[in-house]
Amino acid sequence: MHRVAETGFELHRTQRFIMDVLDGMGVLYQTIANTGLMAVVEGDSPGPTVAIRADMDGLMIEERTGLGYASENEGMMHACGHDAHMAIALGVAEMLNTIRDDLKGRLKILFQPAEEFGGGAQRMMEEGCLHCPDVDALLTVHVSRLSDEIGFGQIGITYGPIMAKLTGYEVSVRGESAHVSRPHEGRDALRAAAEIVSKVMRLPKELDLARGATLSVTSFESDGAFNIIRDKAVFHGDVRTLDADDENFIFQAIGEIMKDVDEQFGTFSELSIIGEYPATVNDEELTRRFVQSAQKIVGERNIVFLEKPAFGSDDAAILMREVPGTYFLLGMRPVDDERSFPHHHPCFNVDEDILIIGAEVMATAVRDLLSPRTGTP
Repeated sequence: MHRVAETGFELHRTQRFIMDVLDGMGVLYQTIANTGLMAVVEGDSPGPTVAIRADMDGLMIEERTGLGYASENEGMMHACGHDAHMAIALGVAEMLNTIRDDLKGRLKILFQPAEEFGGGAQRMMEEGCLHCPDVDALLTVHVSRLSDEIGFGQIGITYGPIMAKLTGYEVSVRGESAHVSRPHEGRDALRAAAEIVSKVMRLPKELDLARGATLSVTSFESDGAFNIIRDKAVFHGDVRTLDADDENFIFQAIGEIMKDVDEQFGTFSELSIIGEYPATVNDEELTRRFVQSAQKIVGERNIVFLEKPAFGSDDAAILMREVPGTYFLLGMRPVDDERSFPHHHPCFNVDEDILIIGAEVMATAVRDLLSPRTGTP
């Protein structure tokens, strides 16, 4: 799956690969959300439905790992571990399919496209992924270098928020063109936008935020010839927060910066929200039961209750607003390991030793939730 990395909803080779594996297991499935899949392992008798979510999409990044199984698709790679999530989900399917006669209820696996800010979870939900049969509990794993608190093979977990809310934004600045030899006759949108960016990037150090946040500027655009004062500039970024007041405070501060810069340069700036993922919040009771199951595989000392939630984000949060959910981080190499590269890096790679741990933890948790002793989640 790493080799056939694709992006967004156009995951045709990825979908075909998963279908072939499921066919080999004799596990039934149906397509959803263009190139997504819903697979079901049906137990021997009636009971609850426990779902696991596995995101499928890669990123628009040119791979530089040098691996023998590097991406075959130019400009696309699995740089966030979604290939590992699919592998773990298929492992869970295989494990539970062999003991399906002992299950009271069913496992539903949601193979989801377009997690990387593409609206995949929302579309999956709109097309009924949480129904027919209704999902009672949702488990989601992310192989992770997102937290310094967990080492290789450890599980990072919280009773409550574990991933931040993501808010993508755009700032457009309009001015008036002029010849560069007479800049006073124009209103320089590029220079004004650069001033806004400079001030915005200082905000995290200047604001007194209740629970912390991250604020990024990730693109800056201003098209035109080299000898023209620019009449338009645009930049984009995102804000990650755990507290609604912090988010409001940040965008209020950005608005004040824009106003001050516009007065200085005679420009007009506009802020737009271009997309949001809610915070990922674990259900307390389901998470307690998950921890009990996970301890059987990794041991109590390898369950780490995070002091600080990760500031990544995941659209599994959209599904977890509808049904009780548990989202956990599965630690990979330490962040100071010389072989370790961060998520979304062209050299990012997953240590395959982590896959069996993830599959066994997930399979054990699902099995316990579907056992006669535990009953309905």
